Amino acid sequence: MASPAPVFDVTRLARAIRAGDRTQLSRAITLIESKRADHRRTAAALTQALLPATGNAVRVGITGAPGVGKSTTIDALGTMLTKQGRKVAVLAVDPRRGAPADRSSPTRPAWHTSPMTPTPLSAPPPLPAPSAA
Repeated sequence: MASPAPVFDVTRLARAIRAGDRTQLSRAITLIESKRADHRRTAAALTQALLPATGNAVRVGITGAPGVGKSTTIDALGTMLTKQGRKVAVLAVDPRRGAPADRSSPTRPAWHTSPMTPTPLSAPPPLPAPSAA
C-alpha cells in the first residue's frame, strides 16, 4: 500500500526556509518541480509567502556550448561567493535531455545540479520530484 502524500504547511515551510533549513529548502524545490495539481497550488502559495523575503537576491544565467567551462565557472563563482559569506544555490537545465518522468518529450528540460563543491552556504540539490498520481 502506498504511503499517503505529504501535506505541506506553507507557513511552517516558509518560516523554515527563511531560517536557513536546507532540508526544508530541498523539500520546497521538490514541491515546486512537482507536476501534481495540489502541489502546484501549494508551490504557488509558498512562492507568494517567500517573495517579500527575497531582498537583494540575484539570479545569474550561464550558457554556452558543451565543453566551454560552464560547470567550472559555476564552481569557481559559487566558491568565491560562499567564501564571502553569501548564500548560493545552483540550478542547471540541460534542454538536450528529456526528464526521467517523461521520456516521450525529448525537448523537455532535465534539471540537475552543478558539481559545485558543497559548503554550509550552498543549497542542497533538489530531491527527485514525485510523479503525478
